[in-house]
Amino acid sequence: MIQHKNRTINKLLGSLLFFFSIHSWAAGVGSDANPSSIGTTFTAFYSPTPQVIASRTPYGGRVCSLSSSTNGFTSASAKWRSPNIAGTMSYDGYTYEIQRTNISGIGAIVRLGAQFTNSSYAQANTVIGSQYKTITATTSSGAQNVFFGIKYWALVTIPGEPLVPGTYSLSQSETMVDVWCQAVTSNNDAHGGGYMSGTIVINAPTCSLGSDISSIITLDLGQHQWIDVRNLSVGSNFGSVSKSLSMQCQAGAWPKLLVSDKNNNNNHSTIVSLTNPSASSTAQGVGVQLFINNQSTPQQLATKVSLAPAKLTKETTIELPLQFKYIKTSESVSTGEANAIIELTFTYD
Repeated sequence: MIQHKNRTINKLLGSLLFFFSIHSWAAGVGSDANPSSIGTTFTAFYSPTPQVIASRTPYGGRVCSLSSSTNGFTSASAKWRSPNIAGTMSYDGYTYEIQRTNISGIGAIVRLGAQFTNSSYAQANTVIGSQYKTITATTSSGAQNVFFGIKYWALVTIPGEPLVPGTYSLSQSETMVDVWCQAVTSNNDAHGGGYMSGTIVINAPTCSLGSDISSIITLDLGQHQWIDVRNLSVGSNFGSVSKSLSMQCQAGAWPKLLVSDKNNNNNHSTIVSLTNPSASSTAQGVGVQLFINNQSTPQQLATKVSLAPAKLTKETTIELPLQFKYIKTSESVSTGEANAIIELTFTYD
């Protein structure tokens, strides 16, 4: 009797082990093979608030599955798989948590919807963040599959983080959304996901000079009588000509101007020297000065001056009035040619 009973127990244990093997095979299976391409090319720009730079609303993709609907899925929830939140933004009636991507200054936002049948177009009404939120309807009977519905993906700028020009590929791990498919029995639960893919090209913001300027501009400061210049005090200006330049700048640019003495790059004064200063045909005792933006003091040479107080937050036209004047530099003045070359270098980094 004892031996027979032991054999019965052994058979029961064998049946139990066999049952667990079947249950393991029937457990839910998740799929991460749900990329959404969202590549874009744009110009880096600075903004005090997050800005959407690209978006897409693809549909579909199976995220979880079972071998049958027995003890199947009853709902699904989603969150960023590896949350790295850079802040929040309000856009189009929703408030999002911004997930950092692998690209400096670029974040991602997403809304999702999911259904238990592939032909149903669940709307992307659930904002995904750092905590799980339900993205499907709830059913008590259980379903064999969970499918994505509409997916709203968007790339946004992150205020305060630099945008570095270059070409980048979006990383799957940083943009992966984890979908937790919950079944009637927890052993049938599964995790799948979806992510952004694509190539992002960030161009540096630029400025372009208007049609009112060419690479070389010749300005005539006029002819002046020696006696009139001799009677001026040293440091006095005479002769004047004005020129206004315009420059169109993209958002994110910070336009600056460097004024240089073409005849002497090491000149850090406010007086541009004359060309061929030792020639007998060159005037002595005079120089040239440049006044910017109607200022009363001349521009120092070899020193950058900002044409905007900070990086531009929108496309802007910069108007730059320039005034060129002669200056008496010495009591000893001689007649002759008084030519000078001023080099203007515009930067916008």
